[in-house]
Amino acid sequence: MIAGGDLKRAEKLLRELPYMESALAYYESLADTPLSRSDRRILRVKRAGLRESVQAAYRALSLLTPEERRMADILFLAPGEGDLSAVCAACAMEKSSVYRRRRRILEKVALAVWGAGEGL
Repeated sequence: MIAGGDLKRAEKLLRELPYMESALAYYESLADTPLSRSDRRILRVKRAGLRESVQAAYRALSLLTPEERRMADILFLAPGEGDLSAVCAACAMEKSSVYRRRRRILEKVALAVWGAGEGL
């Protein structure tokens, strides 16, 4: 059984993915900028952490079925994300079905990213 906190972490990861990609691109654009040794080290650590998070999110998304991926895109990644009525219309489903599948998507993401660790 997956804990509610883990589902929230998974949802946060998916919702922040576009922002993490943007931040990663920005940090990578600073690679050739003259920086002090300590600033360069901080930049490298931040860039590595973001890269790891982005890769983990995409690995988790790759485990979803095409229908789940479509729902994840609409719910978490698309502009105006989280519009339940848009998901219902796009997938021709009732709200209760969307909620169940949303939970399943978040469970898969949590398991893929954090495994069966604490709370999972």
